[in-house]
Amino acid sequence: MNTIFKSTLADLVVATPPPLIYHYTSHDGLLGVLRNKQVWATNIRFLNDASEGRHAVEYAQNAIENKINRGNLTAEKIAALEAMKKAAGTAAARHYTASFSEEGNLLSQWRAYCPPNGGYALGVPAGQLVAMAREQNFWLVPCIYDHKLKYKLISALIERHLEYFTSGQTSLSSPTNWWTDVGWQFAQDLAQTGCVFKHSSFSEEKEWRLISGVIDETKTQIDFRTSASRLVPYLKFNLVSDKNPFLAEHDGVKFQIMAGPTSDRDLASLATQFASTTLLPGSSFGVSEIPYRSGRN
Repeated sequence: MNTIFKSTLADLVVATPPPLIYHYTSHDGLLGVLRNKQVWATNIRFLNDASEGRHAVEYAQNAIENKINRGNLTAEKIAALEAMKKAAGTAAARHYTASFSEEGNLLSQWRAYCPPNGGYALGVPAGQLVAMAREQNFWLVPCIYDHKLKYKLISALIERHLEYFTSGQTSLSSPTNWWTDVGWQFAQDLAQTGCVFKHSSFSEEKEWRLISGVIDETKTQIDFRTSASRLVPYLKFNLVSDKNPFLAEHDGVKFQIMAGPTSDRDLASLATQFASTTLLPGSSFGVSEIPYRSGRN
């Protein structure tokens, strides 16, 4: 079955990003972004925090149980809900995501996403990101930290699937694979939507995520990097195209290169200025004023 809920995430999470949103990265990451005009979107099953996917699954299963327990449902709707509940959390790893923050100089972000020897916060014009997301079957959406809003989003997702899959159904004499298809589709969209669920303790990050639709494993932009324990699949998300070729500035908003906390601000400022001028002319640059502490990670 082809996905029919491609816009569910964008429809349910409606928000406008600030002019710049920041991607924290290492020295090598900075050079990769500036030279290749790409960011790496990690496969959602390989994110550092494995609990993120389970978080959305727990919300979905609870919401489905509550809906069934309230009663007044037809046999078809109960069967559809049971299929969705059973399939929650079983989606294949076919979505990819990259993280950004509204905050361009946040200590917790420097610590979480940059190595001890320093890093960068790359302020990307949100308008350019949105334009490139449309070209590549991605959405740019804010993470959700509020419990009530998470439950509301999951409930709306369940209702959309329930209405579609039970429309026109008059009996349980449907093809034998019908309920399998119901569960498969719900699992795919739950995996995608679940990418924006974050624990409330992380709310200061004001995180936004690029999240892909279903991407087949044969796509040529998929590659692999290594972690301490495994290979990690990622997708090369293009920041420019023939249609949207300008990364340094979009609608008057300049790309920003912010060097992180460092023991030598003067040298870091000079190197960042050189990188800005040479690799992305027209972009802006700066250095964090947060005090540097050796071994901060």
